Amino acid sequence: MKKNVVIIGGGPGGYGAALYSAHLGMNVTLIEKNHLGGTCLNVGCIPTKAFVQASKVYAQTLNGGFYGISVDGHVSIDFKKTANFKKKIVTQLRNGVGYLLKKAKVSIINGTGKILNPNTVQVTSKEGVQELQADEIIIATGSSEIVIPGFEPDGIRVLGSTEMLDIEKLPESIAIIGGGVIGVEFASIFKTFGKEVTIIELSPSLIPTEDAQIGESLKKNLVAQGINVLTSSQAKKIINKTAENITLEIQAADGSTQQLTVEQVLVCVGRKANLSYIGLEEAGIVYNKKFIETNEKMQTNISNIYAIGDVTKSPQLAHVAYYEAKIAALNIAGKEAKAEYHAIPGCIFSHPEVARVGMTEKEAREKVANLSIKTESFAGNGKAMIEKENEGYIKMLFDNDNGGIVGVSIIGPKATELIAEPTLAVTLKLPIEELANSINAHPSLSEIIGEAAGAAIGLGLHS
Repeated sequence: MKKNVVIIGGGPGGYGAALYSAHLGMNVTLIEKNHLGGTCLNVGCIPTKAFVQASKVYAQTLNGGFYGISVDGHVSIDFKKTANFKKKIVTQLRNGVGYLLKKAKVSIINGTGKILNPNTVQVTSKEGVQELQADEIIIATGSSEIVIPGFEPDGIRVLGSTEMLDIEKLPESIAIIGGGVIGVEFASIFKTFGKEVTIIELSPSLIPTEDAQIGESLKKNLVAQGINVLTSSQAKKIINKTAENITLEIQAADGSTQQLTVEQVLVCVGRKANLSYIGLEEAGIVYNKKFIETNEKMQTNISNIYAIGDVTKSPQLAHVAYYEAKIAALNIAGKEAKAEYHAIPGCIFSHPEVARVGMTEKEAREKVANLSIKTESFAGNGKAMIEKENEGYIKMLFDNDNGGIVGVSIIGPKATELIAEPTLAVTLKLPIEELANSINAHPSLSEIIGEAAGAAIGLGLHS
């Protein structure tokens, strides 16, 4: 008999689990209270990257003179059209998800789900309340933005990333509270459009979860672009708010304070798992304030209830949610599968881009006794020079005892695409010599990967 699988949440993890489960021959019901695609598709990854692309085209147009291309008149942006472009992409992808689910014969209920017991899910929708019987349950309720007390979004002067992605007019000046992934991406977008940007980050460095050297390089680059970066600093309170602007008090690590007046404030200090009102207590599921406990099969302590994506302790990334969705579906179908997290790529679409797979230098020094590090610059890369983006470098970490690649970080042009090859190498646990012996096309940005690996074994070409 086919298993009945009920999934709560229709983001990347939820709809991914629905499709995988359906492909594996199960009867699937997907419960989603808002739009299919979750945060990533609707108010996260996709719309942000639409703005990133628009800012890149704007910058390339301004810099056309480098190639002998001139633009007559003033280069301007109609941000309403940019916002409409973003909306069209989101709508098209969301409709695509709906089509795939329908094609796979997944039943979709627009409502909220609550687990009553290990085999029953209560669904509340505009049609009323109903109970679904389930052989297996998957929790994929995602995450929501963390709100700082005193800086609650008002949709006008103080915005979260969700509200910021709905703007149709660019602010002339903005303060971004949080120098993590979201913060530096928005900072790059607004600065590229010529706006005044200040980043306020509590940690000593930007993107604090990444390699410290990479974070420092990014900070220097953003500062060189004219972005005001305040690390080891905290937005303490709102001093004044008017119809035109907002004034913040900012405190540095030494206790000194300053005031900053801007048109808008963006608060993006992280996300928290959506764990409330989904029946965790009723079902007896073990969790803490931050995440649901799971094993390698994505099972909770209740063997037929799984949890995937942002509600687990794994990195809050859409591609991790897709991966965990597959692991859960395979195990439900009786096919042994275990999640491994040593080769998760992370991408930051700032300018310049940043990407990493595997360990940071700090992590590697704690775990690898005989660590070696090799860096290779984009400065002499022909393709990078042609694209006028030859700042940045690749940083490759490997175990000197066995040659195993344990981590790769990249800052520079198309780092988010270039990380694919190192991800495969780390996934397969290839020795660095194997990577050095592979052939990268010329001229290409990817040459930097092979050259870094070659230099690591004493066969550097241009270094």
